[in-house]
Formats: sequence, structure tokens, C-alpha cells
Amino acid sequence: CQHAGRILRAIGAPAVTPLLKNLGHPAALERQRALDTLARIGHRRAVPAIVALLRRSPDLEERRRCVGVLAKLGDPKALPAVVVALSRDQPTTTPLDPQVWQPYVDALVGLKADLVLLMPMLSAPDLQRRLVASQVAGRRELRRLIPALVVRLSDPWPEIAAAAAHA
Repeated sequence: CQHAGRILRAIGAPAVTPLLKNLGHPAALERQRALDTLARIGHRRAVPAIVALLRRSPDLEERRRCVGVLAKLGDPKALPAVVVALSRDQPTTTPLDPQVWQPYVDALVGLKADLVLLMPMLSAPDLQRRLVASQVAGRRELRRLIPALVVRLSDPWPEIAAAAAHA
């Protein structure tokens, strides 16, 4: 089946339609393979179907994979769905484990999240949005967010304060 994935990548854009159908496959492994191949093909036509999978998937790992693929595809239309997924996701591990949230940071940086999007995230009640917004602000070097980042320096969670300081 990996051989088939290589062939589909070589085909490129014409392979997108069957891969989009596989995003609705009942087997998680088939959806994963479709996502991985769509990321390699890099066709933005896949964005609406990936956003739909991101919204309906009950699996945190699958949603993280969707976010990663959306970041690679680089379509800013995916930003709202990524932010909604971020606020919805509650990991079962340590709440501020950087590995859990890295796909969201990468996606928001790659999709060029701006001041309007990040400002409310910095004061959000949920930890993950504050952490991710602090990290994105630092990577995007958005100087106008400095006052909000200064507030985050006194966040009760040291991981968030550290991310704000790093930004």
C-alpha cells in the first residue's frame, strides 16, 4: 500500500479526488495514509475535506495530523478550523506538553495567524490557546502583541509564562 502512495504522489493533482474519498474511510489507517499523501502532493483543493475531517474526528492524534497537513498546504482559509480544533482539544496527557501542541503552533505560523486572531487567544481561559498563542507570537515576531505577552509573564502556568518570555 505504501507503493500505491508513491504512485499517487507521482500522479499529483489527478490523485486528489480518490484521496479525498479515503478521508471518509472507516479505517483510521486509510485516513492517515490519505492525509500523508495529500500533504506530499500539496494540493489546496484538499483543504475543505481535511477541515471536515478535523471537525468530525473524535481522535486527538488524527486531528493533530489534519492540522499538520493544513499547515503544509498553507491555505489561510483553514485558520478558523485550526483555532476551533485547538480550543476543543483536551489531551489526556500533561495539558501543556509542547509535543501535543506543536502541530497547532506550526499551523498558525505557517498560515500566518495575525494580531486579530492571536490577541484573544492570549487571554483565553484554556491553557492550550494561551500557550500556543504565546509561541506563535514569538515565532511570528508580532511586536504589537508585546503588551499582551507581558501580561502572560505572570500566568499561573510556568510553561505559558516561559513561552511569553521567549516570545
